[in-house]
Amino acid sequence: MDVTIGIPARNEEKNIETMLDSLQRDLQSSSLDAEVIVAINGTEDATEKKVRNHQDRTDYNLRKTHSAPGLLNAQRKVIDESSDSTNAVIFYNADTKIHQGTTERLTNPLMKGQVSVTGEHIPIEEDNLMYDILNFEAIHPEIKEGERPYLIGSVFGLQKEVYGIPDYLVSDDMYLSHKIAHRFGLDAIKRQGDATIEYRGPSTIREYYYKRRRYKHELEKIYNRNPEFRYLKEAFDQNRDQDAIQALSAGERFKLKMHDVIKAGTKSVLPYDNGQTWTLLESTKDAL
Repeated sequence: MDVTIGIPARNEEKNIETMLDSLQRDLQSSSLDAEVIVAINGTEDATEKKVRNHQDRTDYNLRKTHSAPGLLNAQRKVIDESSDSTNAVIFYNADTKIHQGTTERLTNPLMKGQVSVTGEHIPIEEDNLMYDILNFEAIHPEIKEGERPYLIGSVFGLQKEVYGIPDYLVSDDMYLSHKIAHRFGLDAIKRQGDATIEYRGPSTIREYYYKRRRYKHELEKIYNRNPEFRYLKEAFDQNRDQDAIQALSAGERFKLKMHDVIKAGTKSVLPYDNGQTWTLLESTKDAL
């Protein structure tokens, strides 16, 4: 067995079959010996039925399991039930679409001993001005300087023994990025630019603010509970490439300006609340 692929799925009836179809095509185009585990966690819709439908019309190594509600509970269940014959595990969000070759490009470094690896995520295209504004930085990654050594929650892999996230958190990428970089160094997070998935970004200001608030809350909680991680903040921050911004069209620069206005608003209306608790993510897509 080369790799275990884990897919936490909660309330993803609209997305899970598209995701599994793209994963099946990706695996069929590779030479990997892979197992796929879909972890149903507290779903209240037809997600599990959609997974069964997919199983009925395919013949690759796919099975489903159940966990307590929550992204991290689902990930832990995947690791607990994964094959002992591989130490490599990749996690995909259930609302993504996987580009061909992605799983193999993530798996190969792990098989050679790389501690962790992450891919690229790009928003699914929509003909919607507000969507373009809210997701501008993700749609235009060229405006950021350099590559940030940071795991992307919707597409990452690691050695199983490295996984481990405290119960006071509800998402994965922030803590794991800090933990791995602190323990092994920034080079322990390898970015595979040609390993790509598509995802649906926030389409309303409310969705954007919700995610920004949870992100800020989780990050501050990590720094408060683990002050030894604070020195990594500068390494994880990214500056903007002003030359790349000037190369944008006037219309795109306007979208960026509006994006920054909305983003700045989160700093004043979404202050960190030490008493705030986020017990569950509403669905897989809330895991940034």
